[in-house]
Amino acid sequence: MLTADEEVGCVGAKKLAVMKAFSARHRVIGEPTGLRPVVAGKGYSLGTITVFGREAHSAFPAEGHSAVYDAARLLICLESLAKELEGNLRAGFDPPFTTLNVGLIEGGTAKNIVPGECRLTVEWRPIPGGDADEVPESIRRLIAMLADSVPGFNADFKVKRTDPAFAPSPTQRLSARLSELTGNAPGTISFGSEAAHLGPLAEETTVFGPGDMTVAHRTGEFVAVAARMPARSQTTRRNSLIIVPRRRQAGGSPALTRLFWCPGRELFRYRNEDAEKKGDCDAPARPWGLLRSAKAMSLIE
Repeated sequence: MLTADEEVGCVGAKKLAVMKAFSARHRVIGEPTGLRPVVAGKGYSLGTITVFGREAHSAFPAEGHSAVYDAARLLICLESLAKELEGNLRAGFDPPFTTLNVGLIEGGTAKNIVPGECRLTVEWRPIPGGDADEVPESIRRLIAMLADSVPGFNADFKVKRTDPAFAPSPTQRLSARLSELTGNAPGTISFGSEAAHLGPLAEETTVFGPGDMTVAHRTGEFVAVAARMPARSQTTRRNSLIIVPRRRQAGGSPALTRLFWCPGRELFRYRNEDAEKKGDCDAPARPWGLLRSAKAMSLIE
């Protein structure tokens, strides 16, 4: 299953979750985890803070009020808040606490104008089991504190996005099987994924895939050849990883496409049911070129 707009808010996954479009016993969400089955992950939230000032000619700064200076005061408070969040630890995560980051600062209109507005873009990644309102309420308290202590301080805070944390599934059969195949123990992730949204549509959900997130989201991101799935069997069926619905046959039962890992060849290849019956990894099969773009893949037993 391919989903749309994962990077800008898991738009496709959220729509499918609301529709309850399908269900599965097991589900694999494709992300670069170093082929480590992931059973839990942090949430993701995004907000904007707009600090208001009063414009004036820079030759007469007393006639205005700098929104940038006030934003700098707030920025120092947000840094302190990030340090405070490090005190609430959750073992198994790296880092083991809710993180907060100010990723964008935009303000002012010209070099010779006292800035009348400055905008901060803030994101935080809460650990599972934490209070979802902890960070936004803390930011609101900081704004109120500055409004009381700094003459003319005025700021508005809006939460733009809130994605829940990915909590472990009640069963761990899928992650145990993937651990057996890869030799990698189950773990957690600190980046966002669609697991929290699509998880309720399956009995068990695991985030899993080749690659390393530390080299993602930058120019030249890559998946190393050495990160390919190791072969644990010479049989085609044991080397197959994922089964997804391809179309429906006349009788109503789904025709299946199975992805295969073929040692020494493409990372994954796919066949339909007829090719699968041949049981030969060297049989003609087209490379599945969409694998790198797949953000969610259903595993059906």
